[in-house]
Amino acid sequence: MKPTNQPTNDSRTYSSALTLLQRALALNHAVYGLGIDVLAAYSPLLATLIPAWLTYHNTLNHLHFPAWVAACAAAAVEVLGISAVHTTIGFYQYNNSLTRKNDLRSPFGIALATALAYIAIVLVVNTGLDAAAGTPLVNVIAAGVLSLLSLVGALIVAVRAQHALRLTGNDPATVRQLNDREQLLNEKNRQLNTENRQLNTTVQQLNTEIEQVNGLLTELNTYRTIFDQELNAAERISLAHRTFPNASQTALAQILELSKATVNSHWPSPNGHRTLTEQE
Repeated sequence: MKPTNQPTNDSRTYSSALTLLQRALALNHAVYGLGIDVLAAYSPLLATLIPAWLTYHNTLNHLHFPAWVAACAAAAVEVLGISAVHTTIGFYQYNNSLTRKNDLRSPFGIALATALAYIAIVLVVNTGLDAAAGTPLVNVIAAGVLSLLSLVGALIVAVRAQHALRLTGNDPATVRQLNDREQLLNEKNRQLNTENRQLNTTVQQLNTEIEQVNGLLTELNTYRTIFDQELNAAERISLAHRTFPNASQTALAQILELSKATVNSHWPSPNGHRTLTEQE
């Protein structure tokens, strides 16, 4: 009876199903994350359309602007709010990244004043005109609150833009920090190069002194060798003179294979020695 492959086939089927479910779960997470990111990116822009429409309506009906001028005012409300808030946050974060007192700072105060002026203008146009026209107070308050949606949307857009730059390392604060670190590393490298040159100079001086010491040692060894030779010659001459008391210096010099001057300088008996020219 042949063995069946039923367990093996079942395990393969289970593994394939598990892999498929894992891929489906990963796809779901990716789609969900993409959807949230798209909503977070574009919903603030939609929020600014509300105060833009209120501005268009009030300038057209209360101030009797031409339609195209009212549309320009609405577009200005749409764009200037995002620009003012984005610039203010960018300047604030850049100034906070500075560590030295002498660093040139961005005009954060001017940007903040511009953002506040934008909010004041939008509130006056979208609420003041309605209040002057006799619109109920509740409607005026609602219009004012809805006008602040432009501020909320601009804040979200500005923060996301700054965060995107931070993730890529292109935001001003990160760039400034990287530049500061690069300058610090360059300064340390210059210091290390200076110390290396000083160390090399010291090593050269030590090598010169070592060569001088080696020269002195060589000279000392030479003198020591000469001294040992002279001491050995003195002992040999003394022993030969005692062995051959009647031999002349010339004869002993030939026997010992020394110079006559060496034999004469180490002759042990100054009172009874013979001269170098004396014959045996």
